[in-house]
Amino acid sequence: GAAAVLVLEEEAKAIWAKHTVVIEVADTRLAFAQIAASLWGPLKQPLKDNIVGITGTNGKTTTTYLLEAIVKAAEGKAGVIGTVNYRAGDLVLPAPLTTPSPELLWSTIQRLEKEDVTHLFMEVSSHALHQHRVDSLPIRVAGFTNLTQDHLDYHGSLERYLADKTRLFSELVLPEGKSILPAGTEATATIQPLSRAPVWTYSVDPDISGDIQVTERHIGWDGIQASLSTPLGPLQIESPLLG
Repeated sequence: GAAAVLVLEEEAKAIWAKHTVVIEVADTRLAFAQIAASLWGPLKQPLKDNIVGITGTNGKTTTTYLLEAIVKAAEGKAGVIGTVNYRAGDLVLPAPLTTPSPELLWSTIQRLEKEDVTHLFMEVSSHALHQHRVDSLPIRVAGFTNLTQDHLDYHGSLERYLADKTRLFSELVLPEGKSILPAGTEATATIQPLSRAPVWTYSVDPDISGDIQVTERHIGWDGIQASLSTPLGPLQIESPLLG
């Protein structure tokens, strides 16, 4: 009963489809993402210009939560797609995957748009990058947290794992956007030359220089107080966050 079948070119001859349209493509996952973008897009402003994708082994969820809190404090409305759930305001949807498949990703974003979301913060898993789930999404800012051994059962090696994560910066972030990378790491040394968007590095280590640099900080039971130098000028942070 399918109206059409999407198949790899080399498998098309094996598909008997007398009454069905057969669409032959070089990469079914990539084509699926492009079809989903066509069906549910295009995105509206301001959301279209404010999509942030975060990848890395650890810290993706925390980073999206902090970004969400910043937008809320600035009286914007943030949407989050990640490990815990997909949400915006009072709308909370279950998260079957950290980064959903293309049809669920785009249909979820369409629902977030109806909630008047101004910013979208996404966890972008290495599986999603390898499987082209977020291809065709206009990612304005791509962020990287860290790289440790994980998911090697899927990727096969740490080098392949990093290569899949690198796609976010080398192929998907908008050229007019930004790539945010940790200063002084081996992963950044690999990713930075391949980034198609300008790179800002960040550092909390006084011995490692970054474009965004923590110059002073105090962490205690009352939270965090910190001074930063950034390409946009100095910044003071006062946060009740512990840790």
